[in-house]
Amino acid sequence: MLDIFIKGGPVMYLLLACSILVLTVIIERSLFWISVNKHRNYSLIDEILELCRAGDWESVRIKTKDSKDFIIKILVTGIVHR
Repeated sequence: MLDIFIKGGPVMYLLLACSILVLTVIIERSLFWISVNKHRNYSLIDEILELCRAGDWESVRIKTKDSKDFIIKILVTGIVHR
C-alpha cells in the first residue's frame, strides 16, 4: 500500500491532505449534531405548539425566554412576528 502511495507522486500527498481535511470536517459536524440533539427539549416544543394552538402568545414568549434550543428560537421568532 505504501509502495502505491509513493509511486503516485506529489498528487498522492494532496489527496491524503484532502482526505484528512474531509474526515476532520465529518467528525466535527457529527459531534455538533450529537450535541444539538442531546440538548433538544422535546417536551417544551410540544408545550409551545399546544399554546400556539390555544393562541396564548404571551405564555409562549415567557416559557421560551431562556431556551437555547434553535428550533424553539425559530418557532418563537415566527410567533412574535406573526
